[in-house]
Order: sequence, then structure tokens, then C-alpha cells
Amino acid sequence: MAMDHVARLASERAVVVFTASNCSMGDVVTSLLSSLGVNAAVHDLDRDPRGLEMQRELARRLGAGAGRGTPTVPAVFVGGDLVGGGKQGHGAAPLRRARAPCSGTPARSCCRS
Repeated sequence: MAMDHVARLASERAVVVFTASNCSMGDVVTSLLSSLGVNAAVHDLDRDPRGLEMQRELARRLGAGAGRGTPTVPAVFVGGDLVGGGKQGHGAAPLRRARAPCSGTPARSCCRS
């Protein structure tokens, strides 16, 4: 099931990003996390045989209707919990939460929403 697959992948590291090869915000998020010293696991949905199923599951978790124009990627998980995706993931709060479990100290604001 896609729900179990997403949950397993989302828990494989402290920070996990689901993205797509054509998602420029996914590149921005992963680059920003890397610059903060976060070694996130990155899953490219359009290169995964189960990517479409996983994208539907991410849309369900985000409360977004698949096909309604609401972006589901990048989706950022911290400690197995979804902290943001698509429009929700573009602010500073999810990225501050992503850094905290990796550094052991509270993260500073790294960008403006």
C-alpha cells in the first residue's frame, strides 16, 4: 500500500524530502537543507515505479485533492511527521524544524515565508 510505503520511506532518516525532477522548489528545499548541514533523504517521485501512488498519498495527507492544482511536492518529513508540502512547505518553519533534530540545538530562521 502507498500509505505504508510513504510512512516507511518518511521514517528512514531524521529528514526526508519527496520531490519530482521538474520541481524547482524541491531543489531549493534540498539545497537549503544541505546548506544547514541536514543530510536529508530525497525521493524523486517521477523516477520511482510507485511514484504516482505515493503522490496521491501525499495529496491525501496534505488534504489536497489530486488533480486540483495544489502542489504535493516538495513534501518534507521530520522525524516521520509531515511538516509541509507544496504551498505549505515553502515557509521557514518546516525548515527550522528539519534542522533541529539533526543539530541538537534550535535552528535559526533561514528564510522568510
